[in-house]
Amino acid sequence: MTQIANDFLQEGYELYLNIPIQLNGRLSRTLGRAVFRKKQYEGTKAVRIELSKKLIFNYTEVELIDVLKHELVHYACFMIEKPYDDGVPYFEKELKKLGVVKTGVMKLKGKTHVYVSEHCQNTIAESARRFKTQ
Repeated sequence: MTQIANDFLQEGYELYLNIPIQLNGRLSRTLGRAVFRKKQYEGTKAVRIELSKKLIFNYTEVELIDVLKHELVHYACFMIEKPYDDGVPYFEKELKKLGVVKTGVMKLKGKTHVYVSEHCQNTIAESARRFKTQ
């Protein structure tokens, strides 16, 4: 995965990945995340990229790589000191330019919990037991 990451970063940003990519079995609401830490006197720094173990067991290799690339765009934007949060126009433009999936587009796969609203009868499928009731 590190080689794929470095190839992607070199092609799109002329950067190398200098943080680890880790699998995290505890990620239940997201398939991946770029982790940044803010320290009072050191500023914010990139710490690692985490990918959910669900990706390994429930998604294709293409989907796994797409999630990795999404997290790498967060990392790259952070490294070049551009907006790196989901929903920010610059970040979303970068995703589109590079052909990378947006947040929340992939369908849930694997074990899900299905909830039906008593009020409006809408069905909600979530990968975690806790979810926002709104």
